[in-house]
Amino acid sequence: MSSIIRAPRIYQHALRVQSGVVDVFANRRANLLLLLDECEPRSYIELARRLKTADNYLSQILGKGGSRAVGTKLARRAEDAFGKPPGWMDAEHARTWADEVTALHRRIQAMPPGARAALLQLLELPSKLPPTENHIDKKFRHPRRS
Repeated sequence: MSSIIRAPRIYQHALRVQSGVVDVFANRRANLLLLLDECEPRSYIELARRLKTADNYLSQILGKGGSRAVGTKLARRAEDAFGKPPGWMDAEHARTWADEVTALHRRIQAMPPGARAALLQLLELPSKLPPTENHIDKKFRHPRRS
């Protein structure tokens, strides 16, 4: 048995991130989220179906704690399932503003009608609010001293 004490996998991941080394696992996790946005409907269940894996496994990877990393086998399977070139999951892909808007639009369209209507009312709310604090500042500003 080896006398070297190894840190648990999740701590090894944190050490790689802190050391400034390009973190393939962080890229894979971010890219898995991009692939989740491509799913219709957008859900772990649909992503798991396309990747031929368990949705609770994806939840462990993508969930709040992120207790698991995306391994090489799952990364290659994801590339195959979504028609991405080999190595795509390992590289960093910056999202454009258009990508963000498209993803948001898909999420809004997937919402139940009542929730969608409530969200749209909230989005219109700023136009119905009183003037901003700048207006208040001008109205109540102390006169300048000479």
